[in-house]
Amino acid sequence: MKKAEKTQLMRGRILQGAIQEIANSGYQGFRINQLCKTHSISKGSLYHLFSNKDQLYLACVEESFTKLFQFLGVDWELIPSLSDYLQSRLRFYQAYPHHSQVFLEALLYKGSQVEKEIQRFRDEFDLFNQAVARRLITEYKLKDGVTEEQALAYLDMIQKLFRTYYLTLQEVDSELVNSQIYEDHLQEILGYMVFGIVDQESSLKDS
Repeated sequence: MKKAEKTQLMRGRILQGAIQEIANSGYQGFRINQLCKTHSISKGSLYHLFSNKDQLYLACVEESFTKLFQFLGVDWELIPSLSDYLQSRLRFYQAYPHHSQVFLEALLYKGSQVEKEIQRFRDEFDLFNQAVARRLITEYKLKDGVTEEQALAYLDMIQKLFRTYYLTLQEVDSELVNSQIYEDHLQEILGYMVFGIVDQESSLKDS
């Protein structure tokens, strides 16, 4: 096996172990020593590929966001319906619980030197959410007096408030928010959000 292949395999092994540890402990509780001990990884190999904890954490965040985007089949030319999108997210949380937990913490995390680096992943995710929201409001008739701009702003505001709510819970309880609970609650809240802006008596415009 070539050296480059061995290096790639080692990197994958380190990321796999780190993602499990971060899913269980979060950024604050994540320890390099524990990772190496639990997953039989030498510190020399780890520090050859990642200079410090933050660099490794960011690599794990990128891996988990990439896994989510791949699973969702993110295609900017073919935006899914809200229903299909939410079902895909549920399947992702069930299929990849560790990636889901890393993704969620990165989505909510505040107050760290890595937050600025994480923001670019959040921004791409939020752009896709906005695209799904645009498709939603073009398929349904909005309630009288509600413009598309107002509907988009409303959906964006509710999403931010929802994240802030869970971030506050995490700070108060000092425990990681469970990704499955978060997703189940989000789906419920989104149902209320949609009913607040669409005319339930109307049918789909393209039906």
